[in-house]
Amino acid sequence: MTVYEKPPSGGGGGGGGACPFLYTYNGKWEAQNNILVWSENATRRNLETKDYYLFNGNENDGRITIGIGESGNDVDYFDSVKLYKVNVPQGYEVAESYRGKVYAYRDVETGIMKDNTGKNVTSLIGKEDNHYWIGDKGSYVDVTLNLSKRNLLLIRGIDNPPVEKNNVLFRPPVTLSTIWIYANKSGKWSKIAEIKVRHNLHTNVMDLSHYIHQHRGKVELRFLMKDRNGLDFIGISHHYKKVHLHRVKLLNSNHRYDDIAKVDGQHLRINPNDFITLHFRGRGNGMYLLKVYGFYFNKDKIGKGIGIVRENVTNIAEAPLTNSTHSEGNYVLLPLLENYSGISSIIWFVDGYYLPGEKPVISFESGEHHIELWVIYNSGAEEHYSLYTFSS
Repeated sequence: MTVYEKPPSGGGGGGGGACPFLYTYNGKWEAQNNILVWSENATRRNLETKDYYLFNGNENDGRITIGIGESGNDVDYFDSVKLYKVNVPQGYEVAESYRGKVYAYRDVETGIMKDNTGKNVTSLIGKEDNHYWIGDKGSYVDVTLNLSKRNLLLIRGIDNPPVEKNNVLFRPPVTLSTIWIYANKSGKWSKIAEIKVRHNLHTNVMDLSHYIHQHRGKVELRFLMKDRNGLDFIGISHHYKKVHLHRVKLLNSNHRYDDIAKVDGQHLRINPNDFITLHFRGRGNGMYLLKVYGFYFNKDKIGKGIGIVRENVTNIAEAPLTNSTHSEGNYVLLPLLENYSGISSIIWFVDGYYLPGEKPVISFESGEHHIELWVIYNSGAEEHYSLYTFSS
């Protein structure tokens, strides 16, 4: 199903932005942040992604009203949109993890931070004040933090921060919103996590207990920019707890698709300049957690059938296709369909050999190759796509 209603003015993307945007309503629409940020990742296992976003909601006429709009050039496919009320304990702040858990925390500590040039950048990243450090691709920040029995890492960042030129703020072209986190163990750096930052500043947390159980006393972490990103704060809390969430019922929406609250393989399609409004039963003012399932592609990719992009591109949803010829390196095969609803299976063959996964990664040997894509729907309908490509 597709909706046709323009998003409120002053919305999300801005120059260089991508992804659908979340809006909240309190007498007027306010743009919050981009969502479905994991759709840009080349090597994610599945086509569908999960994303979570914590925001401050206001009840109006017994309802919490949110909007999702596409102000850029992408086509978004949403399988499910769910909302949860968050109970915030007194004296605590809250933030969501990348796995959708909400933590209440207090007594936050920080440490001395230096970038890859050796410059002390603690004044930029040592407190949440919107004065952030900006690093280009390959830049990094090292920080040493005290450890206890329980350790919750806090990161506040921004994707592709705006720059000023001729007294005007603008955003450079789309970049990858990914930061890799490494831990130093006996002089050896090991990658422990991959995180995302968003179009607007936002705080996320990670329970370090899952990643650094062998470290004692202190840990040195490195935050490596995979593209141009900003860091406003890095800290750690030893006093925290998980917060209970209450599911909020979807009352109605402007697209007349009641199953949007279910994960059922039926996708709501949002085209450029489309906007959907969803009304949930209010549980008072306060913090709410949005949970969405879906993905997006640039509109020019939709309906191409088979798509091939380089594995190391900044954003597979936006990157140009390389369907005709290839050089050395890894590539991702993308199923670029018009309709993603009711799919039973996505099957790939290259030169007659089966490739597992909905979007497999492949390295082509030199010569001509035959790629086939079969899409099987629950109804029994089938779609078949065929492509011949050459690798040098």
